[in-house]
Parts: sequence; C-alpha cells; structure tokens
Amino acid sequence: LLLLLLVGCVKMELAKQVVDELKVASTINQQNFDSILDDCQQMLLNSSNQTLPSLDVEDVEDKQAHAGLLALFVEAAKHNTSEDTIRSMLEEISFQDERINSVISIHENNTVKSRSNLRKIASELPHIVDVAWRLDLNLKGKDVERSHEPNYTITFITENAGERSSHEFSCGVAELQDLVDAFKSASKSVADLM
Repeated sequence: LLLLLLVGCVKMELAKQVVDELKVASTINQQNFDSILDDCQQMLLNSSNQTLPSLDVEDVEDKQAHAGLLALFVEAAKHNTSEDTIRSMLEEISFQDERINSVISIHENNTVKSRSNLRKIASELPHIVDVAWRLDLNLKGKDVERSHEPNYTITFITENAGERSSHEFSCGVAELQDLVDAFKSASKSVADLM
C-alpha cells in the first residue's frame, strides 16, 4: 500500500504555492470552507464554453484557500489520483478528517466530468484511436516489366478534444514497412521515457 501511495504521489506533485494555499484552507472557518468547496465544485462541472460562477470572496485567506483547493482538484483529475493519495497529502497538511472526506467526496463525484472538461481545453496532438486498411492488387496489365506489387490504403481515425477525424493515404510494401518501423521506434522511445 505504501508503494502505491508513493507511486501516486510521484504522479501528482503540487507546487509549493499550492501546498501553502492548502495549508491556509485547513485553517479557515468551516462555513467559508464549505462555501469555497461549493464554488470549486461548480467550476469543475462547468465546461469551457459556459460562464463560470462569480466568486464572492473578500478575504485574502479565503482566496488562497480557493486557489489551492481548485488547483488540487484540477491536478487530481488530470492525474486520475486515487482517494488514498489525496487523503495522505491532506493529512500531511493537517486537514481535519471531516474536511478530507468533503474534498475526497467532491473529487470522486466530479472526476469524470472534470477530466472531460480538461480534455476540451487541453492543447495536445491528436491520438490515433482506430486504424483501417485495405489491400489493393492490380493483376491486369500488359506491362511485363512492372511487378504487381500490392498497394495498401491505410486510414487512421484520430481524436482530439473529443472530435474524431479521418486521415487516409496509400503506400507500397516498403513504405508500409518504414511506417511500422517508425511506430516501433516511437513506441520504444516513449517506453524508455517511462
């Protein structure tokens, strides 16, 4: 269990400023804490094209607590952080059990929607989600010198920010082998980074 917690902590590291803001959140009064949690939950559930709720916070400490909690929720959703990892982080900051349970409850209830909203606003390259291929072989022809090499039609289906698109191209056997080798090399490079 300790190893799992350590792996979870490695995945999600909070900046020192966020940790300091969470320390402030652990000390504010319960009514303000609950209000800030409600605001954070509304922000997490709004998609990027909707108007965010107006934050009615006057106190500097409440603003810091709000920023820290919102950063925690976003980072936890971004890294799909477990309940145990969040609990251990908040316990280190001296959060009370009741507050920890409130934070975890909001995280658990809103993770899927938060991750969906983060995907909509993220700037990332398209991901290949499907591949289709077709083999074309031209058997007719009077040209004896021309070998009847197969021609492959490859279609990549990509997804970016929830939108799918199709990319099609044709290639011969040698070009297809080059593509496969490039994918293997890229896959190995990514595996080496992890």
